[in-house]
Amino acid sequence: MSGPTFLQRLFGLNGPAAIGKLERPQGQRWGRVCPHCKGPSTIRSSQQVTPSYSEILRICANPLCGHVWIDSVEAVRTLSPSAIPDPEIHIPLSQHVRRDGVIAVMKQSEQLDIFGGDKP
Repeated sequence: MSGPTFLQRLFGLNGPAAIGKLERPQGQRWGRVCPHCKGPSTIRSSQQVTPSYSEILRICANPLCGHVWIDSVEAVRTLSPSAIPDPEIHIPLSQHVRRDGVIAVMKQSEQLDIFGGDKP
């Protein structure tokens, strides 16, 4: 007997999904896939631990898998500096950012007020 299992019939899973390899429907994006079955996952909750680090509770959407895990999200490098930086936050510049250009823009912004004119 090599037909679909009870769970496969119950959840309508055929083909790759039946063996734990879900395929992404055309035009649909998956943010993060399950590390075990490679199926889509959903975010159940999240908690910001620090200003640049948070943890996310994820649940695999594949009912045959059922994996639940914690992902971490951390700001690791800056691509474009903030116009209103927090002096307590230190996120290094990416290596591809031209530091001389950033420094020049920062110096120029110190000389201008919020309306774009010279400081008195």
